[in-house]
Amino acid sequence: DGDTLLKRLGELVGYASKEDARPVLQGIALSSSGKDEAVVAVAADGFRLAWCSLAFKFPEPVKQLVLPGSVVPALQYLWKRGDKVPSVQNPVPVENLNKEPSLGIAQMVAAKRLIKLQVGKGPMAWEFGGIRLTASPIEGTFPDIQQFLGQERPNKVVFEASEGFRALKQIEAKAHELSSIVVLRWGGQTMRVSTPKDEASTQIAIANPSDGEGAIGFNIKYLLKLLSKKEGRVLMESSGPGQAASFTFREGPDVLLMPMFIGGQEKPAPTEEAPEPSVS
Repeated sequence: DGDTLLKRLGELVGYASKEDARPVLQGIALSSSGKDEAVVAVAADGFRLAWCSLAFKFPEPVKQLVLPGSVVPALQYLWKRGDKVPSVQNPVPVENLNKEPSLGIAQMVAAKRLIKLQVGKGPMAWEFGGIRLTASPIEGTFPDIQQFLGQERPNKVVFEASEGFRALKQIEAKAHELSSIVVLRWGGQTMRVSTPKDEASTQIAIANPSDGEGAIGFNIKYLLKLLSKKEGRVLMESSGPGQAASFTFREGPDVLLMPMFIGGQEKPAPTEEAPEPSVS
């Protein structure tokens, strides 16, 4: 389904790095552990790592295939201008159409426009609507997300994404004036959103009241981008102030966000090189 595929790639490409120093992080890594496993797509920039499953499978296992991020807007542009004829699976026989024309119309409405993706030792090839686009994969080793996905994160906080975004906007100016760090402190039925020393603060309700308490710091720029234009509840999971936290949304990719050091906590290892492994 081309519409769904390009929507997912468009969501991920925003998490790819813009820095030329590490070209492999400027792309989206595609991988599959087997022919019956859905393809997993991953993008990272050293502070954030986003991933999602795509609704198609490779015929053979693919350890790593990095699609250049610049190809995504090109595909989206061509997709809008290619032939709009959908692919109909098991079309209605002509004799039945003559008796009931609405059958053919309903089938066309429900049909999806498909993209054919060819992968091998050479360039990747994308074909749809009379258009063929080829692109060479980016060479290099992409971060391995498995070590992050397998981690147990006992601290779980559920809140409304829009409320979290509004709370961040209330303290944004003061946070940037200081260290650009925002601290989330939760306990009971609320989560406090503040600068490290409470120079500015507000609070929001959490949907899963907690018996315990916890805190974690983030760069407010990345947290604002993460929650911007998101609707519904978001699940934040963490295992401590020095460990990356994962965010799961109703729509869009899951995201791992690296933490910032906050006073009174054990200082975490440097996070500039965040997730730095190889997708398998």
